Amino acid sequence: NASLKSLFLRNNDIGPDGARGLCVGLMANATLTKLNLKNNKLGPEGAKELAPLLAGSKVLLEINLWNNGLGPVGVTVIAEALGREGATLEDLDVGCNAVGCEGAKSLAHALRSNRRIERLNLRWNEIEDEGGAALGAAFGDNHTLKEIQMFGNK
Repeated sequence: NASLKSLFLRNNDIGPDGARGLCVGLMANATLTKLNLKNNKLGPEGAKELAPLLAGSKVLLEINLWNNGLGPVGVTVIAEALGREGATLEDLDVGCNAVGCEGAKSLAHALRSNRRIERLNLRWNEIEDEGGAALGAAFGDNHTLKEIQMFGNK
């Protein structure tokens, strides 16, 4: 579709296999700027399927991955994609994914090199002091962030 700008697929239990198929179809799309995959049971494997899209899309600006069971492994994969040169994402919602300290550290590392992210939602992710400290240091180094949501962590 040459005119598709927003795709809202929340609450569909897409899972990793669905994410794979979706990404195959979207890799050639040059118009999609918003993708909502909230509540789709993607897990870490689904994150691995999404990573090439996040790293390679020249137009995707916003993705909602709220409550997908990504865990620290899945969020690390997402963070690695965002840390690559050319990543265009400006709005990342990974709230309610049990990111924990390891996932927070991975995101912190990506935020040090990513100069596109403006909004980051990390609500309800079991992030404790160590992960919060890593993120805090990265927030200080990143001057593009305009909005950070972190309530509901430990």
